[in-house]
Amino acid sequence: MDECLEVWTAVGRRLMAGPCVRSGFCCKSAPCPFGEWNQAMTQCQHLEGDRPGRYSCGIHDQIIGHPGSELVPAFGGGCCSPLNTDRRIVQLELTGSIDSAAWPR
Repeated sequence: MDECLEVWTAVGRRLMAGPCVRSGFCCKSAPCPFGEWNQAMTQCQHLEGDRPGRYSCGIHDQIIGHPGSELVPAFGGGCCSPLNTDRRIVQLELTGSIDSAAWPR
């Protein structure tokens, strides 16, 4: 997908990551190693926000302080998933276009 970059982890695993558009896809798919699954809501219990484009990780600032946090969780990794249709919806709402060059940075 557009703007997705190939990233290699320390153990040689390939990840795709791009700018996070706050779609919530990652946290609704599975919890990261720092997250906790909320079965009733079918998402990570730390996911905050009320809709795609407004979601955020409630413990992001705590995670960033941990060694290796630049790779796991892969903030923006879900945004590069071909299964994430919310990314396009958020992009249209933000810019009125699917052109990734018009995205706010």
